[in-house]
Amino acid sequence: MDDDFEFDSADEADLLAVADVAASGYKRPREDDLDWPESKKSKTDEVASLNLRVLKERFGLKGFRLEQEAAINRIVGGESAVVVFPTGGGKSLCYQVPAVAIKELDRVNNLREPEDSGVTVVISPLIALMKDQVDALRRRGISAAVLDSTQSREEFVDIHQKLSAGKLDLLYCAPERLNNEGFLASLQAIRGGIRLLAIDEAHCISEWGHSFRPDYLKIARFAKEANVERVVCLTATATAAVADDIRATFNIPSEGLFVTSMYRSNLHLSVQAVSDDDDQMQICTAFLKNNPGPSIIYVTTHAGAEQLAESLSKQKFNAKPYHAGLNKDVRSDVQDKFLRSSNMIIVGTIAFGMGIDKENVRSIVHFDLPSSIEAYSQQIGRAGRDGKPSTCMLYLSEKDFFLRNVLIHGERPSRLALKALFDEICSQQNCQLSTDDTISVAMTSQSRLVDIRETQLSIIYAYLELKFHLLRAGTPQYSEYKYQVLQDQAYMSDKSPAATAVRQRAKKARLWTNIDIESAASGARLSRNDITRKLDSWAESGIIKLDKKGVLKVFRLTKSLPKNQKDIDAIINHIDDEISKKEKQDLQRAQDLVDLLTGTTCLTRALAAYFADQTHASSKECGHCTCN
Repeated sequence: MDDDFEFDSADEADLLAVADVAASGYKRPREDDLDWPESKKSKTDEVASLNLRVLKERFGLKGFRLEQEAAINRIVGGESAVVVFPTGGGKSLCYQVPAVAIKELDRVNNLREPEDSGVTVVISPLIALMKDQVDALRRRGISAAVLDSTQSREEFVDIHQKLSAGKLDLLYCAPERLNNEGFLASLQAIRGGIRLLAIDEAHCISEWGHSFRPDYLKIARFAKEANVERVVCLTATATAAVADDIRATFNIPSEGLFVTSMYRSNLHLSVQAVSDDDDQMQICTAFLKNNPGPSIIYVTTHAGAEQLAESLSKQKFNAKPYHAGLNKDVRSDVQDKFLRSSNMIIVGTIAFGMGIDKENVRSIVHFDLPSSIEAYSQQIGRAGRDGKPSTCMLYLSEKDFFLRNVLIHGERPSRLALKALFDEICSQQNCQLSTDDTISVAMTSQSRLVDIRETQLSIIYAYLELKFHLLRAGTPQYSEYKYQVLQDQAYMSDKSPAATAVRQRAKKARLWTNIDIESAASGARLSRNDITRKLDSWAESGIIKLDKKGVLKVFRLTKSLPKNQKDIDAIINHIDDEISKKEKQDLQRAQDLVDLLTGTTCLTRALAAYFADQTHASSKECGHCTCN
């Protein structure tokens, strides 16, 4: 399965069982019912002192930086916050310290029993970052776990048992997990509840943001349904409008917004015009020779990454491509080598860099035009995190403007494609379904069938869920299962109903045995979960080699689908308008970037002005960018 973040319906059954046990006989206390110290001033002082002690004793740091202390004091004091710090600005401490301090405050004031102290849930799209943070927290004696698709069922169940027993301080997961009913049930049944919900890359919540993700729209609904005590939203790239949008989503007042300057004096920002591909290659090669050290070169396409990496390798540079089209093992290997290297060059798409904790990146090169000022700012922020001088070079050519506009226009589905999609969704068969019935969608196949990209399909289904309330996303499933038998005796001797059903319905091919899950389940009067759990159990025991693919998105109908063409057209019109608005926003972002790069204003000051950073938006030139 290509998506690192989803998991199978068999997981849901295990989670629901854990949730049922955890929830029995327990009523979570409301924060208002707890016996806080009477004096608000004394509570504030106590919180500040406690936070500093946790920072020193548990994290080994001497003091907070910039706005960290104010944000953390607010969060541990029981209120929500939005944190906008630059890349490398210490955002993670704004939920890691509270995760420990909240429980310590309970203990010091006798507010809760240890097993009733709840958990901090961290939502992030960056699986590598989550794993790195969990490993680092565990080394400090802080109980943390991450849920991802690489775990065995034993590991998976062990995490949830610790969760229900109040033995986890932090639980990391991807936003897509919130589509799994069993996972949601297990979180809602946690003794002590969710004390803090931390949302990384929070600009993805905002439709005004540069990296809008539809699954992020559902986080606010989850926070309400799970009775989350407080929320912290974290991002490195938020304009004033995006920050306000995030605040409004979670009803966070303006005093809950904490922003630090994006200005970093060790970064030298340069823009250079190039006449053609040969000129650009020659100039880039000279730049890399004159600026040794770990470097990241950003390109737009997979093919561009492969071609440029190959060209640089032929010139004796240690260059490797990185993009989403590569095998996960290959990507992981390239990333690990880069983290250890002192001279490696990554030629990557936007798929590279998020969550990469490497302090000594000496150069960031934009071989192609980024999608927006936000993307540019985020990517250059990966250079020089050790405070040493680093260079950020961007090459401009006429083809960049054309390519960027083509990519933006190419994202928009045609009116004909939208009609074809709704012919599928509101088919005669689907319109006969009742509330709480489910429909399954193979997104990749549907994308090809109706000529709408999967990213846009996901957004459309999110609109149907959150704006039209027609359906609700459920636990994804695999559509295809096949296996190879590795231990014949163990395979044949298993007499359980599920094992018998699998053997009876299995169809042997030359190398693999195919199994129709629905057919095997219905023929034996078992559930789909019974069959998939048996296959997973065999695979984990080494009895079979299991291959699963073809993800099906499952949606539960929350009301009947429209049958009248007029009603369907009204939905299509609304979605078409939303997509048109998004297209115009993306085109404007691209133009804003071009204007910023080609303008006469000091580049550092122009960036500060765009992000409403008053600290460095003055008329004074910085002396280490295009103004120099």
